[in-house]
Amino acid sequence: MRTLLFVAAAAVAPPALAQPAAGQTTTPAANPLEYLSPVSPWHLNYAEDSCRLMRSFGTGDDTGMVYFERFGPGEGFNLVVAGKRLRSINAESKLQIRFGDGEEHQEPEFFIGEFGDYGPAVIFRPMQINRSPAHGLRGKALDEYWERVADAPIEPVGAERERAVTWLSISRGKRSYVTFDLGPMNKPFAALRNCTNDQLRYWGIDVERHDTLSRKLKPVQSPGTWLKSEDYPRLMARIGQQGIIHFRIVVDETGKPSSCHIQQSTRPKEFDDVVCKRLMERATFEPALDAQGAPLKSFYRNTVIFKLPS
Repeated sequence: MRTLLFVAAAAVAPPALAQPAAGQTTTPAANPLEYLSPVSPWHLNYAEDSCRLMRSFGTGDDTGMVYFERFGPGEGFNLVVAGKRLRSINAESKLQIRFGDGEEHQEPEFFIGEFGDYGPAVIFRPMQINRSPAHGLRGKALDEYWERVADAPIEPVGAERERAVTWLSISRGKRSYVTFDLGPMNKPFAALRNCTNDQLRYWGIDVERHDTLSRKLKPVQSPGTWLKSEDYPRLMARIGQQGIIHFRIVVDETGKPSSCHIQQSTRPKEFDDVVCKRLMERATFEPALDAQGAPLKSFYRNTVIFKLPS
């Protein structure tokens, strides 16, 4: 058995966001029947552990849903799309997605699931609007890439580029499954960033100092060594249960973890318990430094996949 660790491309009533005026959106030159138009405003949900933008599309039997979710600041997000048009997609499909006219196609890894009344759902591995240099990497190669560049700065997408993202398409080769007419995404993503900054304050992080770090928090050891094959819960291995666990560690000024929290998990709880127990025992860091070089409290987010060999 293997336990894989990789960097996640890494919060109460949801307020509706202002919508663009008519005529501001553009959709790709394709069959108009492929489009799903919005039937709700964007809703921003502030949860304890995440910030989620969600919008509904279509009417009658032809409906869909898109949500972007972040577990902390950054350019990356989890993306989930759902709708009956996606019913023929399976785990072996090689999907392409694209965020508007100005962006390139991406071929991210994904999982298949269900999302309530919307039906079939595609859950994409953490990604970002602009195509990552990791494009085309899979499995272990992708895990190693994210671990290698974990401390590298990611250039902000910027409001102008986000404004140009007005649609999201899901396709495979020449086949188009659906295009969601999102509307300009600069204001929704700005609201998402405000939400994640509020999360940092809730975690006890000094947002203003953290925005001007001279050195990011850095693991002393490879994160891949924090969990081992023998940490796989025996009962879960025996019954063939696998799991995906998103976690957050708050790290003090000395580089020592002060708390571990499961932000999202497929459960069962046995996976959650072993993740935080082992991380608190084994994870150590070089502390983050502010603009003056003084250490400060920071945080580390990642994802553990408990996966049995096929």
